[in-house]
This record gives sequence, structure tokens and C-alpha cells, in this order.
Amino acid sequence: MDFYGNHNDVNFTKFIPDVMLGSSTFQFTPPKGVDVEDRTDKAKVQERELFK
Repeated sequence: MDFYGNHNDVNFTKFIPDVMLGSSTFQFTPPKGVDVEDRTDKAKVQERELFK
């Protein structure tokens, strides 16, 4: 559950345990114009209204 109260179900298909993956597998670049909020440290994040 995230800080908004949302939850997600993830179903894996063709799961293969202990597969070696390179760090490049986990790189993500947000599309241009997207605002990214890092809420991993609540002490540093000021809350704001999401929907008006």
C-alpha cells in the first residue's frame, strides 16, 4: 500500500528465480515534462494537495 492508500497486485508469469540481471535492466528515465516526486523520506517531503 502506498502513502495515498492505493495498492497493486502483481502476478508473475514465467518466473525464473536466481537469474543474474545487469543494473541496466533497472534504469528508468521519465518522459519529458513528467514531474517526479521522491517520497522515500517523509521528513524531507512537504505534503501538497494532489486533486483540487
